[in-house]
Amino acid sequence: MVGLTDIALILGALSGALYGLIFLQSQPSLSRSSVKTLPLATLALLAWSAGAPWLLAAALGLSALGDLSLSRTGERAFLLGLGAFLAAHLAYIAVFFAVFELPSLYAQALAMIIVVPIGLAAARLIVLYAPQDLRLAVGLYCFVISLMLLCALAVANQSLLLALGSILFVFSDFCLGFALFRRADLSPGQEKLFAHLVWWSYLGAQALLFWALV
Repeated sequence: MVGLTDIALILGALSGALYGLIFLQSQPSLSRSSVKTLPLATLALLAWSAGAPWLLAAALGLSALGDLSLSRTGERAFLLGLGAFLAAHLAYIAVFFAVFELPSLYAQALAMIIVVPIGLAAARLIVLYAPQDLRLAVGLYCFVISLMLLCALAVANQSLLLALGSILFVFSDFCLGFALFRRADLSPGQEKLFAHLVWWSYLGAQALLFWALV
């Protein structure tokens, strides 16, 4: 028998697919914002109802707020979305260590060897191309998401899903930053490709993090 949880998951998945297939590059509208926000709002409610750590529900809910903000246009909406996702990553970091054991020094060192070059590459390829008044905010965001990846990889031996979800999340944000701030370097076809890479890898990342932590 199909329960309410199954129905909610199906609706969230259908909404995510609908956004990716129909609304991805459409003009801002109430319908577009609603469809984009529903998948993560659904996961947040499911995490809360399943008795998962409240920090996970908070991370997913903040991500839904970020999706809503980034579905609109303008610098204010962008900064609100950036702030919501920054807070979501901090919540994810906190829940990682609430659920998993503290990593060994070896795991921490190995994670740093992997993550530090990624952070430097993001600074070189994205932050320096952001508008002058946004560089501090974008740089801070890149630092926090790199920290999230660092923490995830440090406990990777305890959850493969967590590691894969975090890697996909960073990949999605890297593609988003590149598409936003290096748009002049992209053809229309490449812009469309990046839009799809951002959305589908983001959905996959959040789904993997959800299943790893619920």
